[in-house]
Amino acid sequence: MKKTQDAAKKAADKSKESVDEVSKQVAQTAESATKETKSWFEKFLDMFRK
Repeated sequence: MKKTQDAAKKAADKSKESVDEVSKQVAQTAESATKETKSWFEKFLDMFRK
């Protein structure tokens, strides 16, 4: 969650960028964080499958 907030703050600090660009960056960061969590969770489940 902190990663997403940091990305949002960085994006907001670039005042020249449009709101669309900021929201796109936040969405991409959130998406990659979800993928990381998912892959971690799958590794966690694999430990129990073995």
